Amino acid sequence: MATTIMNLDDSDHHNDDHLNDLDFKLTIRPMKFDEIESAVMIFSRANLNDSLNVVQSYYQSDPSGFFVAIDENEDKVIGSCASPMTTHGTRILGLYCVEKEYRNFGIGKKLFSKCLTTFSNDNFGLCAVPSKFKIYKDRAGFRQIEGRSIVIIEGKSPNIQSLRTAEKLDQKYRLIKLMADNIDYHESLIEKIIEFDKTVQLDNRSTLLRYMFAKTTTITLAVLDTSNNDSKVVGYGCIQLDPIGRSMPGPLYAIDPLIGEVLLAELIRSDGRFSSNDQLAYFTTDNSPETIRWSKELLGLQESCRCEKLFTKFIPPFNYDYLYCCHSPDFGC
Repeated sequence: MATTIMNLDDSDHHNDDHLNDLDFKLTIRPMKFDEIESAVMIFSRANLNDSLNVVQSYYQSDPSGFFVAIDENEDKVIGSCASPMTTHGTRILGLYCVEKEYRNFGIGKKLFSKCLTTFSNDNFGLCAVPSKFKIYKDRAGFRQIEGRSIVIIEGKSPNIQSLRTAEKLDQKYRLIKLMADNIDYHESLIEKIIEFDKTVQLDNRSTLLRYMFAKTTTITLAVLDTSNNDSKVVGYGCIQLDPIGRSMPGPLYAIDPLIGEVLLAELIRSDGRFSSNDQLAYFTTDNSPETIRWSKELLGLQESCRCEKLFTKFIPPFNYDYLYCCHSPDFGC
């Protein structure tokens, strides 16, 4: 299973005493921007992947929420854990992994605890693989169960020809492509995307989204309803590559399944880097049957896991009716 969902070995949660056995100097400290790629590559080597663009965007929106473990003798990153502020005063834990040869010494526990104790007054959330559900619920205090699960779907050679494309949209809809090299010409569109995003997140993510749209390898597509003078956005999505070269769509939000399906198809084929890629990783929720049907029946992908969403203090509001693909397997929908 290739995902960034919280899934460290149990031993890394209760071997704090083994820190005394380390033959190097360990430092747990805030992450620097130029250390993000090292942390993401540790994920990649552990078969736990997310897009570098997405992680960098979350870091830029809240750098205080990112921590690394450093082997001072070798001067290298050996682990990470992050809990950036997302929406509704909630921090989502992710980017949680320790390099293989440094596991079983309690380093993961120290990273995890650093996030929780640094922001002890905040609400925390995470997605737990089934085998770790009780650990997070009973031992770590994540007792608020939302009743939603992140569904991880992935595979090779997606058959995008089976998805409905832009030609199937009503003539009142207009599809617009946004990339870093034309971002200065689309300020009005960006503002409309941000407003539409608020109808899903029920909160303002302007800072995060602007950082992501500006990434040179992120492709964003938006659908405008031109039947009125204000030409509102009725759906948008992004796509990027993860460190092992898989296409990763997300977020993908739309007012109805047709717009969602068209956005997915057009995102996958929107650039040669992605349309020629033979792997796709897709993260949705269990209350999105249309998305699950597209990915399994039409694209031929395989579901690998369902990871339940847990919180420490409260369940933040969210409009799941418009969600077709999560923003990040690390930091939420």
